[in-house]
Amino acid sequence: MEAYSNCTDCHYTHQLEVRAEECSVCHAEVESAEDLHSIRMSAADYDGDGDTEEGISGEIETLHEALYAAMQAYSSSVSGNAVVYDSHSYPYFFNDSNGNGVTDPDEAVRDNAFVGWTPRLLRAAYNYQYVAKDPGAFAHNPKYIIQVLYDNLEDLGADTTGMVRP
Repeated sequence: MEAYSNCTDCHYTHQLEVRAEECSVCHAEVESAEDLHSIRMSAADYDGDGDTEEGISGEIETLHEALYAAMQAYSSSVSGNAVVYDSHSYPYFFNDSNGNGVTDPDEAVRDNAFVGWTPRLLRAAYNYQYVAKDPGAFAHNPKYIIQVLYDNLEDLGADTTGMVRP
């Protein structure tokens, strides 16, 4: 939409908060910023879970979770050690030393940084981190984000049956 083409059309000038009241002009279900996650502009079931009523952010969240699982499976089969992620501990990606699929406190340390990168896995990790760090990705360009997640899933050999690529 032409009227919403720069940051301050949707966000207050000196804050990161969204002007939810602006969204309600076109999206009647939006009464507060929390309601923004329920906005959906397409009937496509991008994540293939059968739920076409969830907001586009739900589609992205499911694809994001699927990418993490695919990254763990791929890293385990290629490097022999699964990667785990912690958004608050640099360098963010670590070896899953105990193989439980969870980033334990003793794993999220720099000395345990994951180093078994392949070009495919590195691309997936970059995009995984991008989506994880942009809480507004669902609003800024959701179809692009979905396409990136889908392409990474496909590139890692994950099952994309039922999913839709924009």
